[in-house]
Amino acid sequence: MLPVLLFVISAAASPEPLRVWHAYRATEAEIFGANVAHEAPGTVVSQIPYDNLQSKLMQALTAGVGPDLFVAPHERLEDWWRYLDPAIEDGSDVEVAKAALLKDGVLYGHPYALKTLALIRHAKIAPDPVATLDALEALAPAGGFALGYDTSSFYFHSPFFFAASPELFDGDRLAITTPAALASFQWVREATRRGRFLSKGLDHTQLVSQFRAGKIAALVDGPWLLSDLDDARTIARVQALPPFVLDGRSVTPRPFATIDGLFVVKGPRAKEAHALAIALQGEAHCRERTEIARQLPALERCRALLSDADAPLLGPFFDQLKHATAMPTTRAMGTAWLPLKDMLSFAVATDEPLRVAAEKSARAFDRLMLPDRAAPIWLDVVVIAALGAFVLWRILRARRTASERGARPTTVLALFGPTAAFVVVFLLVPLAMGSALAFFSHDAGVYRWVGVGNFIGLLSHGAFYTTLLVTIAWTVVNLAIHATLGIALALALDHPRVRLKRWFRALLILPWAIPNYISALVFHNLFNFELGAINGTLAALGLARVDWFGSFLTSFTANVTANAWLGFPFVMIVTLGALQSIDKSLAEAMRLDGAGAWQRFRHLTLPSIAPVIAPAMILSAIWTFNMFNIIFLVSCGEPRGETDILISEAYRWAFTRGARYGYAAAYCAAIFAFLQLLTWLKDRGAKHA
Repeated sequence: MLPVLLFVISAAASPEPLRVWHAYRATEAEIFGANVAHEAPGTVVSQIPYDNLQSKLMQALTAGVGPDLFVAPHERLEDWWRYLDPAIEDGSDVEVAKAALLKDGVLYGHPYALKTLALIRHAKIAPDPVATLDALEALAPAGGFALGYDTSSFYFHSPFFFAASPELFDGDRLAITTPAALASFQWVREATRRGRFLSKGLDHTQLVSQFRAGKIAALVDGPWLLSDLDDARTIARVQALPPFVLDGRSVTPRPFATIDGLFVVKGPRAKEAHALAIALQGEAHCRERTEIARQLPALERCRALLSDADAPLLGPFFDQLKHATAMPTTRAMGTAWLPLKDMLSFAVATDEPLRVAAEKSARAFDRLMLPDRAAPIWLDVVVIAALGAFVLWRILRARRTASERGARPTTVLALFGPTAAFVVVFLLVPLAMGSALAFFSHDAGVYRWVGVGNFIGLLSHGAFYTTLLVTIAWTVVNLAIHATLGIALALALDHPRVRLKRWFRALLILPWAIPNYISALVFHNLFNFELGAINGTLAALGLARVDWFGSFLTSFTANVTANAWLGFPFVMIVTLGALQSIDKSLAEAMRLDGAGAWQRFRHLTLPSIAPVIAPAMILSAIWTFNMFNIIFLVSCGEPRGETDILISEAYRWAFTRGARYGYAAAYCAAIFAFLQLLTWLKDRGAKHA
C-alpha cells in the first residue's frame, strides 16, 4: 500500500512535460525531435500533418488544450497572436526573419528556419551559373524543359510577380489587375506556350522526379528539395535567381520569404517553452540542421559553419534573402491563395484576355474577405419556429402512425431502444451540431451568431446556383452511364451462351472493390498533360495533346470517366441478381410466341428488374451527388473551381477559404435538403407505382 501511495504522490508532484507540435517530415522531423530531446528531455513531441496543422491548432488553442510550443510558418500569425506569449529576445540575426514575426511592433515568435526560392540547376545539364533565366532556354534537354516550377501554386510564381509588381495588395484589395501585375502572368503564359521553357500540368512531386531523371535543366524551388534528393551534392547546383527580361527590361526575381517560427503559447509553461525555443535556435544545432536536414537556420552566422560541400548548396539561399519579400501575416494573405491559384491556372491553361481573369479573381477575393453578416432577428425567429414546427409535426405523425398500427410504446422501446440510442448518439447528435453550426460565423476560433445570414449569403450569390447546376448535371450524367453500362453488362453476363461467367464477374467487380481514392489518383495521372498515358497515346498516334483540366468540358469528362469506372459494377451486380430471379420459362414462352429480343426486354425483363433497380439507382444517385473523392482528386475542381460540386465546395469553404465553418455548414444543410427531397420523391413514386 505504501509504494502505491508514494507513486501517486510523486506523480501528482511531478510537472507535466512540455508539449511541442510541428509539421516537419522525414529527416527534418528526425533532427527536430532529436534536438528537442537533447535540450528538454521528456518533452512530448507531436508530428501534425502540414495540411491539418492550422485547423488543429485553432481548435486546440481556442479550447485551451493546445501545445506549449509549436513550429509553423509565420504567415498565419494573424490568427494566433492573441494566444501567444511575446518573445523577449528573438535570437536571430536575419532582419527579414525578425520583421516577419512582428505584430503591432511586438515580436510574437522566435525565428527558427528560413524558406525561400532559388534556382536549382541539374549539374550534368547546367553545371555553370547562368547570367539570366532566358539563357537557360538553350540548355533544355531533348524531350524535356529548360526551367520548371509548380505553376499550380502562386508561391512558386511569386519571384516573377514581385519582379514586375512591388505590391500584392492595395489596401484591402488584391492588386492583380494593374499592368505590372498582368505582365508577370503574361510572361508565364508566353513561357509555357514556347513548350520547352516551364512545364505544364506537373505538380511538385512530378517535377522533382523529372529533374532527377535529367528531363529538366533547372527548377525554381526551395532548400527542402535538397533533402528530397539523396544525391543532392552530386546532381544539384544552386544560385540565386538571376534576372530575366520582362516587357523589354531586365528585372530581378523577388520570391516570398517564409519564416518557420517557434511560437510559445500563453500559460504556466511559457517560460520553459521560451527557454527551449532559444536553445533550439542556437548555433549548437546549426550543422546537423543544415548538413542532414538541409534546413536554412534563421542565423546568418550559421553560414560560416557550413562545410565545403554544403556551402555551395545552402549559401545561395542566404544570398537570395537579400532579394526576397516577406510574406504578409494579414488575413488577406491567407485568403488570397485560392484566387491567385485560379489566376495562375487561367494564365497557363487558356488564351483568353488576362484582365478578365484578373478581375474575376479580384472579385472572388473580395467575396471571401466579406465578413459573415447577421440576419434580422425577426427572420431568425420565423425560420427557427418553422423548423421547430416541422420537427414536432414529424414526431406527432410518427406517433400517430405507430398508434394506428397497434404498436405499444414499451414494446417499441424494448425492440428498438438500443438501435435508437445508437442512431441518436452517432447520427442525430452530429447532424444537429452540424446544422446548428450553420447559424454561426467563425473567425480565428471565435464563433458569432449570425442566424440565417449564412443561408442568405449562400442563396444570394450566383456561384451557389452554378455549382448546383454542375452537381445536378454530374449526377444525371453519371446515373445514365451507370445504368446503361450496368444493365448492358448484366444482360450480357446473364446470356446462356456466355462462358467463363465467374471470371468476367470477378474482373468487372474489381473497380468497385478497389478503394475509390486509389482509382481517383490513378485517373488523375492518366489525364496528366505531360506524363499521362492518355496524352502519351495521342502523341504516339500523331495527335495533339489535350489539356484535360484546362477547360470545363474536358475536365468534367475526366471526372465522369473516373466515376463511370467506379459506379457501373454496383448496378451490374444488382441487375444480375434481379435477372437470375426471372422465370426462364416465361422468356421462352414469349420467344415461341414470336416476341423479339426488344419485346422480351421491354415487357418481361424490365418490369421484373425495375423494383430492384429503382432503389439501387436512388442509392447510386446519393453516392454520386456526394462523390467528393473523384472531384477532389481527379480534377481538383479545375479549371478554376468550375467542376466543383456542392460537397467539394463545402470542403473549400471549411478548409481553404479562411475556415468559414458556418458557410460550409450551410452548404451541407443545402446538400441534406436536396437528398431529402430526392428520397421523398422516391417514396412518393413507390406509393403510386
